[in-house]
Amino acid sequence: MLGGGAEAEAVTQIPDDGGNGGNGGVDGVDSVEAADGELTAGGEAERSQDAELDAGAERGPRERAGVDEQQAGAGAERGPGERAGAEGDQTGAGAERLPEERAGVGSEQAPSRAAGRRRRLRRAYQLICVATVLFFLPVSFVRLSGDQYVRSVSTVPAEPVGIVFGAAVSGDTPSPYLASRLDVSLALWRAHKIKVFLVSGDNSAPTYNEPKAMRDYLEARGVPSRLIVLDYAGFDSWETCDRAKRVFGVTRAIVVSQSFHVPRAVYLCRAAGIEAYGVGDGTAGWRLGHDEYLNDEAREILAGASAMYQGVFTPNPTFLGPHDSGVADALRTAGG
Repeated sequence: MLGGGAEAEAVTQIPDDGGNGGNGGVDGVDSVEAADGELTAGGEAERSQDAELDAGAERGPRERAGVDEQQAGAGAERGPGERAGAEGDQTGAGAERLPEERAGVGSEQAPSRAAGRRRRLRRAYQLICVATVLFFLPVSFVRLSGDQYVRSVSTVPAEPVGIVFGAAVSGDTPSPYLASRLDVSLALWRAHKIKVFLVSGDNSAPTYNEPKAMRDYLEARGVPSRLIVLDYAGFDSWETCDRAKRVFGVTRAIVVSQSFHVPRAVYLCRAAGIEAYGVGDGTAGWRLGHDEYLNDEAREILAGASAMYQGVFTPNPTFLGPHDSGVADALRTAGG
């Protein structure tokens, strides 16, 4: 019985050991299966890496270039832009914003350039305005000063002397301008607005004698020679006025010339100290043509500066000479 019990106990223990061993076997199987799983996962990982390598092989050069560029911080597709961006980063601007920023700078500079251009144009306009005023100031001053004393034959007050300004002659024949001036002086004499004539002109050459041609013209139309006084050194308007005052002693007179010239003649004679009025002829210039009339007006604009200087500074005439009593003698003869 003891033997049977021991055997039974032994048998009983064997299953127990077997049971433990069985559990260990199961654990062993589990371990094997886990190892197999790891191997399987490792294989899948290897296959995945192989797939990636295969894909890399298929994309080879381009992907390798992409990898290199990614390592450099830029994608292959954005390469030039990113390089420009890198340069832009050094100057504080991104590559993608470079054109915009250039446009921004240009848009900021454009108004500045436009403003500068406007300033230059405004300055040029101002300079032109100032130059125009300065250019026309002398003739405007002279004309305004003389115009207020210009009258017609019928409205001018009577004065003892008529001063006739010389002009071109051909031999002994007065030019159309000079003949018109002499005709106006004749109208004044016949209207008893003047008593004697002072004819003043150029006689700088023996063959050129304006005063003589003027005297002959008046005498041929009924003026006695004793009423005509000749001034041979009236080389310009100022010298005629200055000599009339300083050489011939004229203090009051009517000056006779063309309408475009007579305001300047009145201004100069008054600047010389003569109480002068003016009567002008407005027909000769139009008879000679529109171009001649425009030339006369343009010439008068230029002469305004000279007249203003002469009227202000009163320079001596070319030939002053001694006092001449011709006008006083003629007035006595005329009973004036």
